[in-house]
This record gives sequence, structure tokens and C-alpha cells, in this order.
Amino acid sequence: MERSFNNRTSIIYQNPQHPKNYKMVKRRWILVPMCEYKVSVPYPKEEALNLFQMTILKLLVSGSKDDDHIASVLCLNTELVGFIIDELKRYNLIDERRRLTEKGSALVKGGSSSYDIKTGYVYYNYVTKTFMDAFVPDDKHNEVETGKRNNEVISFDLGTVSKRDWQKGLILDADTSATITPNPYEVLAICKKHNRRTRNLGFMDEETEDITSMAEAEEKAKKSDSLDLPWEIQSVKMLGTQRDVYVVTYMFMAADDVINRSKLQVCYPFGEGTSSSLLECIDKLSRVSNNATIKNEILGLKNDVFGMTDADIEAVRKGHSESEKKIKAVLSTKIDEYPAVRDSLLIVESSYLLVKELIEANKGSNREIIKKNLDDYIVHNYELLASILIYTAREYDYFTDAELTNHVVQNSIVLSTLAKKLGFLDDDGKTFERFFKIKTRAIKDAINASQHQLNALFAHNLIIAEHFPGHPFYKLSNAIPGLINYLSALRDLRNDSAHPNEIYHDFELVSSYRKKNMYIAYLLLEGLAFDDSGDDTDEMDSKDKEKLVKVMRDAEISCESIYENHYLKNTNIANQLRNLQLEIIIKGDNYPSRASEVFEAMFRHILSTRCSLDAMAEVRDSSKQEMREELLTEMRSYGYVVDDTPYYYKDRVLTTFRDYSKGTLLTLFYAWYYSECKIADSMLQRLASLCPEFIKLMDEIHNNRGHSGKMDFKDRKLDYTKKHIDSAINSLLDVMFEKGIL
Repeated sequence: MERSFNNRTSIIYQNPQHPKNYKMVKRRWILVPMCEYKVSVPYPKEEALNLFQMTILKLLVSGSKDDDHIASVLCLNTELVGFIIDELKRYNLIDERRRLTEKGSALVKGGSSSYDIKTGYVYYNYVTKTFMDAFVPDDKHNEVETGKRNNEVISFDLGTVSKRDWQKGLILDADTSATITPNPYEVLAICKKHNRRTRNLGFMDEETEDITSMAEAEEKAKKSDSLDLPWEIQSVKMLGTQRDVYVVTYMFMAADDVINRSKLQVCYPFGEGTSSSLLECIDKLSRVSNNATIKNEILGLKNDVFGMTDADIEAVRKGHSESEKKIKAVLSTKIDEYPAVRDSLLIVESSYLLVKELIEANKGSNREIIKKNLDDYIVHNYELLASILIYTAREYDYFTDAELTNHVVQNSIVLSTLAKKLGFLDDDGKTFERFFKIKTRAIKDAINASQHQLNALFAHNLIIAEHFPGHPFYKLSNAIPGLINYLSALRDLRNDSAHPNEIYHDFELVSSYRKKNMYIAYLLLEGLAFDDSGDDTDEMDSKDKEKLVKVMRDAEISCESIYENHYLKNTNIANQLRNLQLEIIIKGDNYPSRASEVFEAMFRHILSTRCSLDAMAEVRDSSKQEMREELLTEMRSYGYVVDDTPYYYKDRVLTTFRDYSKGTLLTLFYAWYYSECKIADSMLQRLASLCPEFIKLMDEIHNNRGHSGKMDFKDRKLDYTKKHIDSAINSLLDVMFEKGIL
């Protein structure tokens, strides 16, 4: 802050108020540095008339004194006309017989008498670098008493002498060196905007939005051989008083409706309403690295609104007991015999409720959040079906690949024929051909694969069913003959949702998937029932819905607090970081997977612009010890602290070079590493200086993820990852930003 702001700087309070439709808010007071100018302006008298009042007054001059006649001429309600006429009497513009008084006649003839010269204040905002749309008359100017002050916080009193109300306001840090004095045109523009904001009609010419500027007025005066400026510009005077002040306002968030109005807002400092320009500037200030105070105030405010108790978090972590009850009401308590399916159903149910509530309540706001949760909902449905098919295959533990070949096209023909034999129908004649193009190895390893492939699992069961007349696939084909068309569509949606893209799915189209998958579970898993009437999702308690939203917002707040500003510049990376923080909040067992997904998203984003196919020739064979030692020496030469090179299969790394969108953590890491070795402005050395543990961390995350990607959150094997992951993320984001990738 410049020297003009000191321990004697005045605090101005002009009654900022949030919109009245916010019943309960959490707030943080802030002090906005402004320059205050005292001016005199031609200002409308309090009794200046609006359009309806003036029109009716002129009709009374013409002799039209009947309420019904005036109402019909102006297309107004008769009662409204009577009310306006009563107002004209109160202003002493007409008498009891509705005849114009001398004051009323003067107003109709000239109109200039409706203005007085009024003194007051206008303000230049150092934060937004604009003049405020506010004119504060002398009689409404309010300077409050101040108390303790320091460099960033000032206490001030909003109470009375008998009942003090001390508050603390954070000073916004802004450049206050520029001195800008408004000209008469700008003062008039400020007054007119102020009147429009306060709905005070009658200032200047309300039929036009324009006010003649000084330059235009001077040019017009020269052309007309008149040296006089328009009277309204001549009447504006700068009264010589100019001083720096702090103006009080506050940031706020709705505490009573976190679903509908969960965004940070800032009050307009001069009356009711919000200020989007001030909010935008505060947001920019909070992202400056040396301005942690305002960022902490914002995070503190958000925590007040979205903070969750341990009980709330426990409820979210368990998927909510209510959701579990509803699932059992549909499928019976026998679902407990299939824990993987039950857990997947709980995840699908929670995801469905969250997306449904966000779409209905926010009506299009938080678009990226809605998209991410809808993508998650589709992926969860895919995983649910995979778990159902795995249980089915293991129940009938018999598989032969005698009919399969080494060619996916021939496999497609064999499997399509088999599906039709069991009773499944191909609606368009081409779906089976596309769906069953699968490698033999994928079908054989389907139930043991780390990443579930829905068509391979289905084909695995299809082959088994041929040898078991009592296999549930016969019942399945009879109940849902077009099932494969549904599975094919879900697989395509899942592939779109699992990878970063700008595709927005139709919730109305996919919302029924959860119910369809419950029915499939009933048909395939022994002992289950299906009672559709037991699913009454719409009656979910509003508090449970709020918990779902709160825990997501809580994860986002953690991201704002922990990670640097750069992470927000890529939606996919931001979403993966949010998922990681959500897993930490609920202490879920998917933490290894979430940690891996964060770096996979970052590597994919880097490789989208920096993948060097020339580096494929440099990929070493990790099965040869001498090459691994050579690679280890190279990594250490960059500055990385690493005990051994993370092991990889060369062919998988080369495959990732060709299609990085399908790579896993280590193959993506090595595709990035070898590419950087070939790029002139390599980020390897810079990243090593910021995070020397980076490569060792990649190895730790890969090992912890294993095949399932799950581990108890309290497992000591996760300690190294928990300790270093945030530093590694911030370091990589910083380097990505420096290289112009973000």
C-alpha cells in the first residue's frame, strides 16, 4: 500500500447488503482502497416525477380527470392510476379537484425546477481501476470509528455508542500510486449509473442512455458559435476535497443452500447487490503468490460453509446407509453375498444422486463439475457390470477357447454366431461384429485382468454358457434380447468418459442405466429378487444430498489450499486432483489409483504437445542389467535421487509412444522421460531441482497401485507417497507452466 494510506486513513461504511433472497450467509469483511472526491452536481429532487407520474399530470392539464378514462388511455390498472394521483396530491402538484397547482404547472412547462445542486462524493476504486457507480450525498456519508490497526487488518465499529459492534476487515492489497481526477462528464455518468442501480428515475434524460461528453459538447458549441457548454456539464464542480479512504464491504457465501448458491460473491460497497468486477479482481489478487492473506480468508469462508463433521465424512465414505437400504429393497439382502457388486451399486447410486441434484439445482452452473460427475457415473456403471460378469463367470468355472482363433475378425464371427444361438438379437446387424472383435488372450484373461474389458468378460461367459444349459445367460437373452446393443453403447460412453475430452453426455439418456444394471444383476446372480417399487430415490433426505455436494466442494477447497494456481488451467488435471483430495477426506481405499490417475493425466497433457517419436529409438531394454545401470546413471546426472530405475516393458513403452491416451503410469512416465531427453528445452533438470524424489515417487505409486489399485488408507506403504506427492504435483505444474504447456 502507498504512503497515502496510513494509520489515520478513514473507513467509510455505506451499508453494503447481500441480495435479500439470501436468508443466511457466512461473510468476511474486506476494506477496499479508494480515492474519494467531493463534487457538486445537478441532482433530481426527491419529488421529481417518473414517467407515469409526469404523463398523468399532463393528462390532468388536458382536462382528463376520470380514473377509468386515464387508465384506459394508458393501459394501466385503475387502482394504480388512483395511487399515482394520490402521490401527485401529496407532492402538492394538484389540488383536491385535480387541478394543477402553481408548482405543478411550472413542472409541466419547464421541468428544470425538478433539479437541485447537490454536494456529495464519488469514488475511484484502486482495486478495479474504475470509478464506482455511486454518488453519496453529504447527508448519507458515513465514516465509522476505527480501533486496532496493523498492516493488513483494521477493526472498525458498526454499532452505536451504547452497543458497540466491532468487526475486523482485511485490507485489499492494490496499487494506489495512480491519481485520477474525474471530469464533469465522468461525474454525470457516475450519477446516472448510480440512479439506474438504485432505480431512482428522473436523472437527466431517461429516454437516452448517453450523456454528451465534454469533447463532444465543446465541438457542438464551436459549430453553433456558442462558447457555453450544456448547463448540466457547467453545473458539475470539483470542490477540491480529494482523499484516500477504505470502503467497507464483505465477501459472502450462502450457508443455508449450499447446493443452489455455493459460489463466492462480493457485496457492492454502496448498497444492496453484488459486484462481479470486484469479485474478479479479488480472485486475481488471491492467486498472487505473495498475497496469501486474502487467499486464506477466502478458504476460511469456504470452510465455514462446506466444512464437514467426522460423522458426515463417515456417512459419505460408507456410501450412505439410505442408499444401501434402497439397493437391498430392490435386490433383497442377498446382495450382501456379492460384496463387489454391492459396493459398485453403492458407488453408482451416490454418483447418480449427486449428478441428478447438481443438474436440477444448479441449472447449468458449475458445468465442468457436472460433466466430471456424469463421466464418473458412466464409468461406475461400466465397472458395476464388469463385477457382475466376473461373479457369473466364477460361478460356472469352465472355459475352453477351442473355437477361438488368432484373428479378431474370425473371433467376431464365431462369437456373434454363438450370441445369436443363445437368443441375443442384433438390432442393426453390425453391433455384434463391432462388439466381438476381441483378441483371444483378452477373453481368456478377462476375469483376472487388472483393467476390466466388458466385451471380453461377456464373451468369456458366452463361451461358458454354451456348455451349461442352466447358465443364466439363457434367462438373460430371453429377458433382454437386445442387451448387447446396450453393452456396446455403454462401452463407447465409458471410453469417452474415461479419457479427457469435451464431450457432454445426456443425463436423461443414461440416468436409467443404474436400474438396468440392477435388473441384469438380478438375472445373473443367484438368490436375488427384483422389486422395482423399493427404489424411491427421489425421496432422499435433503441433508444427504447436501453431504454429497459438500464433500465435493470440500475436496475442491483442499485443492485450492494445497496446489498452486496452475492446476486450474487444465480441467482434466483439476478433476483428478479433486478426486485425490476426495479420497483423502473419506480415507478411501482407492488412494493408490487416484494418485496414479493424477500423474497419468499430467503426463498425457504434456505428451499431447511434447511427445517425440524420434525418442522411440532411444528406449533401452530394461531386461538387460547394463542398460538399466546406464539409465540409472543418466537419471542421477539430472539430479534425481533414485535407488533403482522403475522397471518397464520396452514394447509397452513403444505402444504408449504411438497412442499415449491408453498408456499407464510407468509407460507414460518413460514416454515422457525419453521424449524430454530429445527436446532442446528439456524439463528434466529443472524438475529434478524442484523435486529430486520425483522418479522414486513414480515407482512407489506404481508398486502401491498393483493390480487392484486399492489399499487401506492407513497402510504404512503409502507413507512415502503421502509425504512427497503434493510437492511433486506442484513442481511438475510449475515446470509445465514455465514451458508454456498449461
